[in-house]
Amino acid sequence: MSWLRALIDLGRRSLEKFVAMAGVDRSMALAAQLFTAMFPILIVLAATLEGGDGDSFGDKMVDRLDLTGSAADAARRAFPQSGAVEQSVTAFGVLILLISALSLARALQRMYEQAWKLESRGMRDTPYGLLWLAGVCLYASLHPALKGEMPHWLAEVSSIVGSFALFLATPYIVLGRRLDWRPLVPQAILGAVGMTALRGASELYLPRALASSAEQFGTIGFCFAIVSWLFAAAIVLTASAAIGACLAERPPPGAFIRSG
Repeated sequence: MSWLRALIDLGRRSLEKFVAMAGVDRSMALAAQLFTAMFPILIVLAATLEGGDGDSFGDKMVDRLDLTGSAADAARRAFPQSGAVEQSVTAFGVLILLISALSLARALQRMYEQAWKLESRGMRDTPYGLLWLAGVCLYASLHPALKGEMPHWLAEVSSIVGSFALFLATPYIVLGRRLDWRPLVPQAILGAVGMTALRGASELYLPRALASSAEQFGTIGFCFAIVSWLFAAAIVLTASAAIGACLAERPPPGAFIRSG
């Protein structure tokens, strides 16, 4: 029964940490920042890699989720053709997008600082935020291309491994390498498993939610449904950070904190 008591204690401590982190509010803020920062980055990145001649981000979403009717129309209206994106990209727009993306990186930094009880460093870790953005863009560029060349089972395994690597690298980088990577492994595993489960559930739920929202409210309803999904993903991210930090409290967290 000792393992059961340990599991209950872990659940209690994780819930307390999640509440102390204002987990629900922080997840909602992360979802909004993901929508305003990462979606535009992915759209511009896709347009740049395709040279403006490929399908739009909306077309890819329609194919991936098998959307039809009003949901498919809303997806194509919400995300323009890659040629239009390429022509509309300006230096000022890229600067604004970069500032928005760095704001997301700082939000993640604050979330992990609260989970691990680290001192807030704010703008001092901006270079690490840029490094994290570069890594995310590289991952978003290479992973779909490599996955398309693999058998289905190997593609699924690579998605889980890729999620694990992303969940491991994200806190390590945005925290400015103040934590050793080893105590971050449990939360990376939890994050990868949680996102894989969410993705599986989304294949059943998300198309219906997008279709219903688009039919009732048009493009804005479609966007609300996307933000709702991002909120669920942010909950996974925040909860895995809380649980992972609690798991690493034996030994104490200070044993893993880098000096300087």
